Amino acid sequence: MLLKKNNEMISSKSPSQILNVVLISLYDLGHQPLSIASAAALLKEYNCNIEIIELSNLKIAKESIKNAELILLSVPMHTAARMAVKLVPELRKINSDAHISIFGLYALHLQDALDERIIDSAISGEFESSLKVLVEELLTNQKEDDRSINSWISPKISFERQIFLTPSRENLPPLEQYAKMSINNSEKLTGYIETSHGCAHSCPHCPVTAVYQGKFRIVDKKSILKDVDNLIKIGAEHFTFGDPDFFNAPKHSLDIASSIKKKYPHITFDATIKVEHILEHKDLIKKLKDMGFLFIISAFESTNNHVLNKLEKGHLFNDMQLAIDICKSSNLIIKPTWIPFTPWMQFSDYPVLINFIIKNDLMNLISPVQYGIRLLIPKLSTLVSQLNEDGISITYSKEKLTYEWDHLDPNVDILFEEITNLINKDINTEELSTNFFDDIYNLVQSKTNNSMLPYQIINHETVGSTEDWYCCAEPTNRQILSVDSILN
Repeated sequence: MLLKKNNEMISSKSPSQILNVVLISLYDLGHQPLSIASAAALLKEYNCNIEIIELSNLKIAKESIKNAELILLSVPMHTAARMAVKLVPELRKINSDAHISIFGLYALHLQDALDERIIDSAISGEFESSLKVLVEELLTNQKEDDRSINSWISPKISFERQIFLTPSRENLPPLEQYAKMSINNSEKLTGYIETSHGCAHSCPHCPVTAVYQGKFRIVDKKSILKDVDNLIKIGAEHFTFGDPDFFNAPKHSLDIASSIKKKYPHITFDATIKVEHILEHKDLIKKLKDMGFLFIISAFESTNNHVLNKLEKGHLFNDMQLAIDICKSSNLIIKPTWIPFTPWMQFSDYPVLINFIIKNDLMNLISPVQYGIRLLIPKLSTLVSQLNEDGISITYSKEKLTYEWDHLDPNVDILFEEITNLINKDINTEELSTNFFDDIYNLVQSKTNNSMLPYQIINHETVGSTEDWYCCAEPTNRQILSVDSILN
């Protein structure tokens, strides 16, 4: 038996029976969802009857949801978690008996939904072992006084070393339906893989830190290469390494990239690498271009050293310039990501950011959303105590899954709203505006006495995902409305 939303006990199936499972992918930055494919591989070991549903297909999948005994929703990032908060109560209306579980990085931040029994379980970290226990409980009759009855009243976080199964992707939509890698107006079908989970660093604003707390786990080479073979068969021409930091274990990750390149010479890559690791591993950065890396992403975050120290980034403003210079000397494109709006920024930081982008001719390499990222502060973030010490008022929003804050300088919040309006205007045009940077530049110039550098775009090369959103961005109105339209 298992504890349900209304605290009633229900009988579970015997091991000889088949469990009907629905896996729901909400949003994964446009990638074919690796977490869903990994969960499907595990469920197949238990001979479960599995149906995988993309958010856009929920309307036509109501019968499957109605018949499910286990509904699993993947929440690898903030936007997916926000969507889950809206969706789960509606799933309850369709099927009040199913065990509804949230799994993935952001499952830990849905404690409120667990407390209120909106969901029945939440699984984070290395989710496979906890998911295995859950499935076995659902397949096995439990005695009423069994301690496992109450075992799901708090999120399960596991750091156990796993024996990784090859992700099962055959029931997922084809790669053509997901984001592609765009290179100067040509596109490549893209596979998403990870060589490690977690991160060796503990940046307090990062959702990875709340779960892994400075730990990381290696994914074994054999399962990755089998997954790559399968992705190549369905058309993958480019691979995004989704590790929080590709240089968590550089020898391991580069060995995998090298093995893929040796077998499939036409394949290209991209990855995310911290600034301090770029500086530390200059020799390895030089090798990336030859191995087929089109670009790397690096979380620069801010041009203000005070902010960088608050975020414990491990680098300062001057280090970012060094990182760019190292990549340029290796003929490797670097795409910085930013959190321009934080409680500790100064209004004058924004023109400094724009000038830095102009100086390094990054205008074509930074997507519009990056100009308006506002610091998200999840419930379990260590930044909460820091903000209280700094006298910054914060209020937690269950709906938004973050603490909301106002800047002490109201001009900063006004600028944020104006930048956000420009971004939303650009998104709503269905294609990136060629004048977007002009609009940002003119807005900032009109609001500051700082000297703004003149600019001319010299590097017209563009490269990046066709779904150029960001894991730490608030969902757009369109993304939230997409859930509402499906529910209605």
